[in-house]
Amino acid sequence: MQTVTILLSTYNGEKYLSEQLDSLLSQQGIIVRILVRDDGSTDRTLEILKHYKARFSDCIFIKCGLHKGFSGSFLALASGAGDSDYYAFCDQDDVWAADKLQTAVSKIDSSSDTPQMYFSNAMLVDSRLRPIKKFHRNFSFPPILSMRLTDNPAPGCTMVFNKKALDLFVKVNESRLVYYDYWMYLLCSYLGLVVYDSSCMVHYRQHDSNVMGYRKRNIWLNRIKKLIRRPHIHEYPAAELIRIFGSQFHSVADSELEKLQLMADYRKNLSSRMRLFFHKEIANPSAGKNFWFKLQVLLGIA
Repeated sequence: MQTVTILLSTYNGEKYLSEQLDSLLSQQGIIVRILVRDDGSTDRTLEILKHYKARFSDCIFIKCGLHKGFSGSFLALASGAGDSDYYAFCDQDDVWAADKLQTAVSKIDSSSDTPQMYFSNAMLVDSRLRPIKKFHRNFSFPPILSMRLTDNPAPGCTMVFNKKALDLFVKVNESRLVYYDYWMYLLCSYLGLVVYDSSCMVHYRQHDSNVMGYRKRNIWLNRIKKLIRRPHIHEYPAAELIRIFGSQFHSVADSELEKLQLMADYRKNLSSRMRLFFHKEIANPSAGKNFWFKLQVLLGIA
């Protein structure tokens, strides 16, 4: 059987952590290795982790570190993940379907020399795991590669990826890593393969302590925070793709590389910003999401 290393970042997750660990340990048809990094918890999270470590010492490995935030913590996990057939990002408060990893590894190639990632649909659930709605209703990849620069459809908790993807993922400058899952999605989109599964393989729990959430209130709060914090969530990964992999884009059309460069350089002058603002192929197919993307471009914070 193939091995999947699960990269689990925890932070004050005592309330739901046991349910998640149980679902990870119940995965079918694969060998599970759980690498945990605690991001400076002050509650009973470490106590729970040590309890599971005592019971499953052969497959659970715990590291502790200073508080970095979710993206920095996942980068630290990936940097020390070691060898495995596949890898998966994992949140502390969800519940996975028992066949999630088995399904994922059947869709992508562990030995490919290109980065490959799988992501599934997810069922948004409340704190008691009662269904709210599907994360995606009718998802399809946008018809133009550059449109992927405007939105991330793949929550990290739904991702499984190969060793090549992990090796490329860790090359990012941590100071420019805003959303770890968006970075993985873009590098696999431009350099390899992204596979989508419409099955809901994760119960994606929504509650008041979510770092990221998709309830209506959280969506609006996150959008407002983007305008205030100026994180450059689209510009930075585009610039990192060019900085790290600029000489490796053999299979990407020159026109797509030009659009990627425009996204990376749009703040250099007013002309570039206006070109990006009016560009029809660096746009989101959803009118609502496109409005927010173009607003961030206009304000110079995209």
